Amino acid sequence: RVIAQEPASADMADTLTDMPEHVLSTATDATLTLSGGQTLHGDWVVRCLGTRDKKSIINLPSSTQEPIFGANGIRVKDTMQIDDVAYPHIYACGDICSRDTVKLAGVAMYGAYIAAINIARTISSVSNDSPTLEESPLYPSKILLLMSKDHFIMQLGDEIWEKEKTRQYVSEDMGLQLSIDGLSLNKVPAAYSPFDLAPAF
Repeated sequence: RVIAQEPASADMADTLTDMPEHVLSTATDATLTLSGGQTLHGDWVVRCLGTRDKKSIINLPSSTQEPIFGANGIRVKDTMQIDDVAYPHIYACGDICSRDTVKLAGVAMYGAYIAAINIARTISSVSNDSPTLEESPLYPSKILLLMSKDHFIMQLGDEIWEKEKTRQYVSEDMGLQLSIDGLSLNKVPAAYSPFDLAPAF
């Protein structure tokens, strides 16, 4: 990760250098060459932990020319089933899926909810029946990120912005029961319009 110079960088670099157990290595005035050959220049490079799909756990042969585990993750249908006719009873959800969606815990949990419903429907269906399965939208209808007790950022999901852009949002709509720094926020100010804030897409 290349981090641009900022006023606190020197202090932060000293802290990181003084505590090497938290950082594998640091470099200043560094050049970073990516695996694709692109070169990045930065004032400061920190080698740190990220996340990576565990490709080795998905070792299923594909029934098509396209691999089940591609460059962007596991191919899945909107029902969260693996997108391969050979595996109708295997589901995947979360960041490991190759869906064009945001990588947030709430989205992963919603995908898991859809997968659980579909697994239950499949198990409870008569053996010759094909149950009607739920589909997960790319984005749940609303994702709220509380910025302070007076502000939030809202991301509206698939095709609902037009029908909701004139609605006033009040505390009852958001159902916020958050605890921040020991302060319980059961309500937010009563009148919000999505146009008060730039929509986050």
